[in-house]
Amino acid sequence: MDISLYDKKRAENTRKFEQGGYSRARENGYTRPESEKNIEAALVREVSKMGGLCLKYASSTTTGYPDRLVLLPEGQVFWVELKSTGKKPGKKQELRHQELRALGQTVYVVDSMGGVERVAALMNRAVIAERIRREELGGL
Repeated sequence: MDISLYDKKRAENTRKFEQGGYSRARENGYTRPESEKNIEAALVREVSKMGGLCLKYASSTTTGYPDRLVLLPEGQVFWVELKSTGKKPGKKQELRHQELRALGQTVYVVDSMGGVERVAALMNRAVIAERIRREELGGL
């Protein structure tokens, strides 16, 4: 019986996971690697709960920008790069992240459900801090 390429890849990924190759997932209490699609859906849900928009960003002329542009109350803006568990941004993506940060933008890279929770908490804190700052300035 011939084993398909899919079955070989699946067996390889299972072996890698069992040998600790996906350590971030294990550290966060997850038993298997998480897909970018599922991580993205979780981010969209969390941003929606905060009353914000989580826009899919795609430039027709330039590549490497983060996947999502998050707009939250109090004028808070964040860029979020999403990756499957254990994956890292490419060189061009890293360059774009540096460019955005040099312009004062906040860029997060998220590769797990735990990462979504941490980033959502950070973004929520930024919204609260800005709300407090505006109240102290008399509602400006």
